[in-house]
Amino acid sequence: PPADAAVAARPAEPPAAIASAQTAGPVRVQLLAGRTEEMVRREWARAQADNPDIFGRLRVDVVRIDLGPERGSFYRLYTGPLADVGSADRLCRQARERRVECFVVKP
Repeated sequence: PPADAAVAARPAEPPAAIASAQTAGPVRVQLLAGRTEEMVRREWARAQADNPDIFGRLRVDVVRIDLGPERGSFYRLYTGPLADVGSADRLCRQARERRVECFVVKP
């Protein structure tokens, strides 16, 4: 992910729509990824502080992924579950508008 994981910007959809979507459904989003857990958590703290309207209430989980001896390990930061793919798409659109990596992880 870029060193500057988030930038200030435009008004987002109401945070309640995203926050309430966290309570049901099997859809998650991946917000960040990096080589170390510390780096991913640091970038998440920055993104959350810079964008409390869309990230302030999200719960996250950092997962280590081993991609084998040639590629090594990465850490991915997920949030969810979200109610449906539409909610996840909206969250990712808002995140990407603010230069935060995001994509939907379907069940």
